[in-house]
Amino acid sequence: AGLGWIDPALQTDVLKLLQERDHYRTSPELTAQEIEVLSCAAEGLTNQEIAARTRQSVETVKLRLRRSFQKLGAADRANAVALAVRQKLI
Repeated sequence: AGLGWIDPALQTDVLKLLQERDHYRTSPELTAQEIEVLSCAAEGLTNQEIAARTRQSVETVKLRLRRSFQKLGAADRANAVALAVRQKLI
């Protein structure tokens, strides 16, 4: 009772997507630079402040943040920081 129903023709595809999503979230494989930038973001630093601290351009900081968002499956900066903290990446 209360169980959902998935069309048998779609079951394999749905399971594959769920497994990929779970693997992606638990194994984001962030680079050291992405972790450094996310750690700075977690401190509340702006992109300009992160760039100054890490000696990178603002555009590089933005790129590293965007890539970390994608790898973590994050919607935004705050979500990326929260996910990275939960996964003990930062």
